[in-house]
Amino acid sequence: MQKEASFLHIKVQESDPFRRGQYIGERVSDKINGNVEIYKKVFMEYANVDWDTVRKTALQYVEPIQNYAPELLEELKGMAKGSDLDLTDLIALNTRSEIMYAYTQRVIPECTSFALSKNNMKNQHVVIGQNWDWKTEVKGNTIIMEIEQSPYPSIIMIAEAGHLCKVGFNSAGIGLCTNMLFSSLDKAEIGVPFHVILRKILNSSTFNEAVRAVTLPHRAFSGNYVIANDKGNVINLETGPGGKENVHFLGLDEGILGHANNFINETHFQDKTLEFLPDSPARASNIKNELSKFPQLSIENIQDALRNHINFPNSICCHEEPVNKIQTIASVIMDLTEKSMTIAPGPVCQNSFTKVFPDFSQAE
Repeated sequence: MQKEASFLHIKVQESDPFRRGQYIGERVSDKINGNVEIYKKVFMEYANVDWDTVRKTALQYVEPIQNYAPELLEELKGMAKGSDLDLTDLIALNTRSEIMYAYTQRVIPECTSFALSKNNMKNQHVVIGQNWDWKTEVKGNTIIMEIEQSPYPSIIMIAEAGHLCKVGFNSAGIGLCTNMLFSSLDKAEIGVPFHVILRKILNSSTFNEAVRAVTLPHRAFSGNYVIANDKGNVINLETGPGGKENVHFLGLDEGILGHANNFINETHFQDKTLEFLPDSPARASNIKNELSKFPQLSIENIQDALRNHINFPNSICCHEEPVNKIQTIASVIMDLTEKSMTIAPGPVCQNSFTKVFPDFSQAE
């Protein structure tokens, strides 16, 4: 099988959030600046909004971030300095969803995720993962980051350079996958941005703390959060913008969770995603069906499920299509028991997986 070069893997050891961000900014300045240029085009293409307007809009999220996680605002300030950008550029990158859908309801596909109980695995490990689908252009600016950040847990994650987080796990055994959701409540709400919440989850030391990172703040945007830990706790939180009244919970079904870009729970608000992504329920169903074929799964079985092409081109394995130029950016499998990340660039059917053990892992 063709093996595309894996993602740049950087390591950061810094307890001071500003200096941590500055190091990241300096280390991947070209990729952060590259993402700014990409999103300038994306906002103009999808919403007819120029970058100056985007940056001005981003300012309204500074106070909610400061109140929710001041250390993460400091990290963004450092990242801006290290990459020779303005803070508003970094805020804009981390509020791309919130700002985009304030100006347009043109939804872009993102992600199929899963979680498995240890009883569903041959090795009796807790495993979660996903295919992350997004704009093809950002793949070259996507990185794997290991962050040692006392007093918070150490983290390994994959994300677009300049983003605080996307998908990963930490030294406390807490893992995170995520999906974009879009609801009738998404109308430029001022609150804590989606990508900031993602990082706060991975900065958590306990499972309950990770869940509270989602339920307690006033959220700016809808989103789906798959949170698990190495002890076998797994929960899925489907959220609209606002507070805990707009949080809906899902658990494992016969040891398996599958999720895509639509609300599975009944809600008091409208699920707008289905108007634009009618394939989403099929992807969620397909990943669950693929993972149900074996009484106990190997990592190779999971890899095959993530390469699935049922309902192509709207399949779990997403290939670049000519209009939106969306594809699977990365396929990620996280073993929370042994603390490993097995990852392949997309389209995953064309590339091999590589297993990565972060420095904080005790595995050999």
